[in-house]
Amino acid sequence: MNQAEFRAMIASRPMTIFQYVVVALCIIMNISDGYDAASMSNAAPLIRNDWNVSPDMLGIAFSAQAIGMVVGSILLAPLADRFGRRTIIFSAMGFIAAAMTASVIAGNVETLTILRFCTGIGLGTMIVSLNVMMVEYTNQRLGNIFVALLHSGFAVGTTISGLITVPLVEAFGWQGIFATGGISSAVLCLLVLLLLPESLEFLIARRPKNALARANSTLRKLRQPELAALPEPPPTINAKKTGQNVSAVLIPALRRPSLLLLLMAFAYYIISYFQFQWTPAVLADAGLPEHAALSSHTVTGLGSLIGNISMGIFASTFGSARLTGAYMAGAAASLLTLGLMPAEPGSMLLSRA
Repeated sequence: MNQAEFRAMIASRPMTIFQYVVVALCIIMNISDGYDAASMSNAAPLIRNDWNVSPDMLGIAFSAQAIGMVVGSILLAPLADRFGRRTIIFSAMGFIAAAMTASVIAGNVETLTILRFCTGIGLGTMIVSLNVMMVEYTNQRLGNIFVALLHSGFAVGTTISGLITVPLVEAFGWQGIFATGGISSAVLCLLVLLLLPESLEFLIARRPKNALARANSTLRKLRQPELAALPEPPPTINAKKTGQNVSAVLIPALRRPSLLLLLMAFAYYIISYFQFQWTPAVLADAGLPEHAALSSHTVTGLGSLIGNISMGIFASTFGSARLTGAYMAGAAASLLTLGLMPAEPGSMLLSRA
């Protein structure tokens, strides 16, 4: 049996309770990531008042998290192929827990900006790693559904942040927002150690110490037959010789769809991040009461959740390309409405959904 046949065997079998536990843990971690990502924008109106911070400095703090996410997803997440996905997920969650906890005692916006960069590194690493782990531990029949639920978890996290921000601030000040994220991330670190298995594909491909015993331990939990020997790993691919690098997606047959996807992804992240980070501060400036502005992520999170679910439901009927175009047009209309309408807080909040 080679690795491809082994992967097909796992994908064709019914899901076990152990797999559902892994799936649930990955979704919960992404919910926590959504909360952590929203924490700075939720705290921003209060931090601005406490420290007399200018919008320019807030923008730098927001950007630091985004830059950190790029660094984590591009530079650190691929290290899972060398050190193991469980190891990288545990390390990233621990890094987030440390950065969020340290944010509680940050004394100035410069320190907080550095900590948001560190938080972004952990978030970017986690997002990529959780996707791969989810695909590996779900079967073919339910895999797409669970991946959709994983991505919806981020929106659930932002929604939860909007619901609990006001009571946290009333009890502990804006520091309570970061403390809650740090504590939840630390608890999840413990759950990763207790419940999350190592990637079977990593054990087969890299063959670390006790790889066969570790693989068989996981297979028993999956109710799969144990292995007498590890399956043959795929042959090492030299990307330079085979042409499997970035330029491979820019060959004439793939150039147009690749560039369109790149443009669409770039536009999506600019739009979503602008809305995500600046909504509470903009609504507070427009006259919305502080407690309502701090809860605005409930509205945007619910809107994002509905969008994710409806995309999954209607994509097979209308086609993902047409549906993506329609949703982007809706986002454009929403942003234009926000920019052109009078500064009326209620209508502005509704347009954020």
